[in-house]
Amino acid sequence: MANYEDLDVYRRSYETALRVHKVTEAHGVDDMVRQIRRATKSIPANIAEGFSKVNSRAEVKRFIGMALRSCDEVKVWLDFCRDLGYMAGEECESLKSEYREYGAMLYALWRRHDKA
Repeated sequence: MANYEDLDVYRRSYETALRVHKVTEAHGVDDMVRQIRRATKSIPANIAEGFSKVNSRAEVKRFIGMALRSCDEVKVWLDFCRDLGYMAGEECESLKSEYREYGAMLYALWRRHDKA
């Protein structure tokens, strides 16, 4: 089983979570900011937790699934950020595109764990 730090989806989603955190700093810390920060950070965190050496194949798949669901959640929060003026439309679309890509990467990883 791979080390989570070796996974491209882990590294990239971690970096993007840092970027989202920085983008939202100018807006204080309201409920929406807390939610988007939590959701973006839960993606790499769930990947790391899933790839723990003590986890079974089923556990790995469960944590990948949680990360995948967080990708969808992030896209909704990004829409809120755009529509409430927390970020420009172009920045929102760029980030949503990245999270769509992470979702595809996670889905492929999830499917690979069907094969025992």
